[in-house]
Amino acid sequence: MAALGQEFDYRPELKKLKTALLTWVVMSEKGLGIEGNYINNESKVLVNVSIPSSAEDEIKNLIMESKIYICKEEYNEKKIGLDKIWDAFERLKTIEGTDKKDSINKIISYITNDDEELKSMIDTEFRKLTKIGNSYSIRHSEMNQKKLPNNEFIEYLYFRMLSLISCVLNLMNIS
Repeated sequence: MAALGQEFDYRPELKKLKTALLTWVVMSEKGLGIEGNYINNESKVLVNVSIPSSAEDEIKNLIMESKIYICKEEYNEKKIGLDKIWDAFERLKTIEGTDKKDSINKIISYITNDDEELKSMIDTEFRKLTKIGNSYSIRHSEMNQKKLPNNEFIEYLYFRMLSLISCVLNLMNIS
């Protein structure tokens, strides 16, 4: 209960409600466009792949929410889906600690078993996607950022990011 004259903080309850609603929407896919009716990218089957229950809750919620939006027809809704999957990526970068660079290095070393060629490839992918996110209007909207031209580019970047996140989660046995 809140102290007299103070408002109660409902944020934890609202987060639980949001999670429950997202779960319901994902479980009740029929009629809501989750099947990928408005996705032109052939990777659309990835939208129906479930998120393992052992994944970190916030990452799992962001991925679920991103899947809902990427399946929509409108550019602005797809853009929200892309923003959400990018949020999951940013959170993923810190699963091994609050220092992003150190955490990313630990993640990459772990998932590649210190294979130098694989480390280089995954490190490059992390860097390229980070640069894309900073250059284009993804999660941010500074004046110097470019707008993605169409739904196809949004879908391309979405599935590229979803694939990287899935790979990392699977290899780290988080998912």
